Amino acid sequence: MTNTTISEDFLKHFVWFNLQNHRTESTLLRLNRLFNNLKIFDNIDECSKHVQSSTNQFVAIISSDNYHVVDKMSRMDNIDSIYLLRKIDENKNWNNSKIYGIYYSENTLLRALANRFNTDHIPVSTFNLNNIPKQTSIRNLNKNSGTFLWHQLLMEIILRLPSQTERAKEDMIEVCRQYYETDRVQLKNIDEFEKSYNANSVIQWYTTDTFFYRLLNKAFRSQNIDIIFKFRKFISDLHHQITQGKQVNNPPRVVYRGQTLSQTEIELIQNSKDDLISMNSFLSTTIDRNLALIFAGNTQESVLFEIWIDDVLETVPFTTLKDSGEDEILFSFGTVCRILFVEKSLNENVWIIKLKLSCEENNELKRLRDHYKNELDKTTDLFDLGLCLWEMGDNDRALNYYELINKDLPDNHEAKGQLFNVIGIAYNNKNMFDLALKNYELALHFYNQNGYRYVKIFQIYSNIGSVYEDMGKYKEALQNYREAEHHDHHILVPSRKSLKLKANIANVYTVLGQYKEAISLHENLIKLLEQQQSPTLHPIRIIVYNNFGYAYSQIGESSQALEYYEKAIKILEQIHHPDHILLARAYNNLGHAYLDQKLFSAALQNFQKALKIQKLDELELAKIYNNIGEYHNIKEEYSDALKYHEKVLEIRKRLLSPLNKNYPYIAITLNNIGTIYFANYVPDKAMQYFQQALEIESATLPVDHPSLAITYNNIGAVYERWHSSKALEYYRMACEIAGTNLHPNNVYHNIYETNLKRANELDLK
Repeated sequence: MTNTTISEDFLKHFVWFNLQNHRTESTLLRLNRLFNNLKIFDNIDECSKHVQSSTNQFVAIISSDNYHVVDKMSRMDNIDSIYLLRKIDENKNWNNSKIYGIYYSENTLLRALANRFNTDHIPVSTFNLNNIPKQTSIRNLNKNSGTFLWHQLLMEIILRLPSQTERAKEDMIEVCRQYYETDRVQLKNIDEFEKSYNANSVIQWYTTDTFFYRLLNKAFRSQNIDIIFKFRKFISDLHHQITQGKQVNNPPRVVYRGQTLSQTEIELIQNSKDDLISMNSFLSTTIDRNLALIFAGNTQESVLFEIWIDDVLETVPFTTLKDSGEDEILFSFGTVCRILFVEKSLNENVWIIKLKLSCEENNELKRLRDHYKNELDKTTDLFDLGLCLWEMGDNDRALNYYELINKDLPDNHEAKGQLFNVIGIAYNNKNMFDLALKNYELALHFYNQNGYRYVKIFQIYSNIGSVYEDMGKYKEALQNYREAEHHDHHILVPSRKSLKLKANIANVYTVLGQYKEAISLHENLIKLLEQQQSPTLHPIRIIVYNNFGYAYSQIGESSQALEYYEKAIKILEQIHHPDHILLARAYNNLGHAYLDQKLFSAALQNFQKALKIQKLDELELAKIYNNIGEYHNIKEEYSDALKYHEKVLEIRKRLLSPLNKNYPYIAITLNNIGTIYFANYVPDKAMQYFQQALEIESATLPVDHPSLAITYNNIGAVYERWHSSKALEYYRMACEIAGTNLHPNNVYHNIYETNLKRANELDLK
């Protein structure tokens, strides 16, 4: 792997302004052990200059009773919080929102800093198991549930990665040296680690106050997957040592852990009673409640986890630490419990969070993880980490990860073919079609050269077809889909992917205007599903019914379109949460079908149902606003139509970059706005929008893409209104594209031919 640069987001910077001679050697040593990135100042102006010249966020440790010093520091935007160390214990009211705590001894200050920023703040996330039947994609989980599952999958992925290699060890040491590059003490420890480390000593290295404990926990808290991956050897060794080290003759019924949590995390747990909670790091606990309370501290965010074990220790990876002197039990990464109750103990000034470790919940969670692991379509351990990123919607980091692997693997490695494939998919998602096709061709070459057959090659041709479909080259798309289908015939049992391929082929025939063929293919696909006795709620049925609906809408059979859109919705409503994004899309489609029938009330009702779904992002909202705009346009309510299409334009311009696959949607919106101005007899304004649409499409789409034909036709209409012979030129270009890519019966093909014929009969100049 290539060198890793630790991002600034991974670091929290600290400044200590010392005006009271608290700077003892002992304090300096302890602070430097806690924080690698600490700067110490005696001069307030120099301290201010340092903070304000940086874009980083700082925590200020102020050793002063001077109110004006505290006030000045608090006014700096990039001071995140202030820890105040004072000599005098008095009831002075320091009314400042950035003051995190006031301390009168160095020991209590350092303990509070350690609890919040360094070694002991274990991150948590929650999950509601009742939502399992409703979830079908990792990226469709809510943020916190996604974080929960992300950590669970991540651990399994890391444990399967090749870790017992010199490269894995070098990766880890490289990160540590980079982070502690100015810390001579820790660099010496790293040198010693490099010489003497082995898997049997991993628990000693983790539990000793060294660089590993702090840096690894920082990575877990920040969810910095790049750094976590670099620690794959240490994580794997530690997990296996914990698993092999179980030794409790009379296990305790309850163990404790004291730490701080943010107020947001406390509120999240309060609102998640009976849900699962994951400890997203290795979990150190004690059987000594009083000792745990000391670690919890005495702040508004102090927490005491009370974890009831009962009789399930045999199912959970843990080990006892005999030499710790603290009756300590260490659990492996991602320990899962059920939240029983949360309450504030006023006497002890600490939040009591009672949890129960239970194998019953772990069995349910295993079923959930198995479902999502199947989604990842894993081929080798090397791919799982990138696929997890991909499914979480982080396409750029997934692509970067795959490119790094590609440089490391030898040309004949068995994973090369699938690697080229997933890189191709990632480039296609970024609208970089040439690079996508290049990688698919490399995958094909690899599979053909190494004797792979059928399943692998089927998938590549299917993906190539998808690229051409996105490019608007439907004939090339169909050619590659048919090639994929040829290889699919050799597969005994049709998979979900092969069923989807057949749906894609039928959909291309719809786009090409060959509607009878499209409908026939969809009908055959339904028969195939029935022959296989596929569940009535099979996800492929949703695709087929939606495609059916679209095909019927294109031939003017809106009642048939309604029937199939409603069938899709019936399935969606049974397998998804009412807030699921796919339901919003389905209601939007159904609304458009009602609009085609001029059933305006029903159309608007479905658009509004789509808008009520809470999980919609702005790009999904834009699709609904687009149809509402069309609704008002058909009713000749042009001011309302314009308002909605301008909303769509603002959203798409703000969120879609030229590299985004959906960037050409901006051109569609520009065409819609131009059409409104044209209908209102403002051709100059209409032409401005049509020309902007043409500029975007010319830069992002193939020269014969059907969307260009629509824009050429619109520009031709403006020139016709101006009585200009240029209308003929643009109408001809629209017809040429239609003749290349659309079936003669396609509705747009007929419109373009009619317009050209009419313009030829006019006396245009």
